[in-house]
Amino acid sequence: MKTKRLVLVVLVMFVLALLAVSASAAQRKIGHLSYLNITSEQFKNVVDAENVKGTTKHFTSGEAYDSVFLFYDSLTSMQMALNAGEIDEIALPEAVADYFMNVTEGYELSSIVRTHPLSLALGFRKDDAPALRNRFNEALLSMKLDGTLAILVDKNIAEAGLDEPETVEFGKYENIDTTIKVAVTGDLPPIDFIAADGTPAGFNTAVLAE
Repeated sequence: MKTKRLVLVVLVMFVLALLAVSASAAQRKIGHLSYLNITSEQFKNVVDAENVKGTTKHFTSGEAYDSVFLFYDSLTSMQMALNAGEIDEIALPEAVADYFMNVTEGYELSSIVRTHPLSLALGFRKDDAPALRNRFNEALLSMKLDGTLAILVDKNIAEAGLDEPETVEFGKYENIDTTIKVAVTGDLPPIDFIAADGTPAGFNTAVLAE
């Protein structure tokens, strides 16, 4: 099948790569999911600080180019912009890009940018922290020490494959008068996903259920 568009994958690594730099690098428009409290221009400055002069080497052609980032509020809108030719590539974390290309035909890896490791975090309202945050951290540490977290990563991220992320059954406890409500974006499959019926699924919900 003829490839329709190119996909830029942000590869999660612990070291920074020394990428080739060209004085006359071409410019490519790259779609990225929006960040809170940062503009696309500020985000580019962050990327430039980690990447050699912000110039990325094309994975297939070897051409060096300068990146211009455009923010999108959803993966769907970013994909539509890519298909419409409004942007040249889309930037995704490695696990999300792998899943995207597994389940969507007509896309290919175009280039790799090595940055700091992908970090996932829970945010808490000011009046709920630090007490609730500390309880969550204790639970996460326990899951890490007994290997549960690694199992969830393997099942829900590393081995995501072609299937939609699984929904998770949450436990029910008697004599509990407090319910913790958590908001998820549903826009980073297989880490964060909303099924067609509106049910949250994927790695985030698996961790929360555990």
